[in-house]
Amino acid sequence: MLKKQVITLGAIVTALGFGAVAPAIHADGVTPQAVTEARYTDGKYQVNTAYLKQGTTTTSTMANYMNAVSDVTIQGSTARLTISAKSSLYAHMITGFSINGVAGVKSGDAWTFTLPTSVLEDTLNGHVDINAIIITESQPVDIKLDMTNLK
Repeated sequence: MLKKQVITLGAIVTALGFGAVAPAIHADGVTPQAVTEARYTDGKYQVNTAYLKQGTTTTSTMANYMNAVSDVTIQGSTARLTISAKSSLYAHMITGFSINGVAGVKSGDAWTFTLPTSVLEDTLNGHVDINAIIITESQPVDIKLDMTNLK
């Protein structure tokens, strides 16, 4: 009989949410496990990409040279962002490209950056080094990815 009472008491404690087996549920009804899951579904996506003058909503000159669509490959909490130039000529003029302090790896006319998925909806802090025939400069550029269709 004592054993039966302990099981019943354990079942009551668990049912009330005091037991170790009961999941913690937040006020919004989301369990902590759901909160810690990846923000996006793994896969490869194309996203609209805006290039802005640093600290503004004004389009940067860089938009004339870069494609307005970028590739994002999501794997867990890591994203590979690939941004490409509109032509080989434009790609050749860019001698350095970084986003949020991460140097891009250049392949052909594109640069790939490995970033945490948590920053993809933020305004990314880009920096480009340009070396053209008559221009050599180093410029900041804000990059905004349209992530609305990836959730």
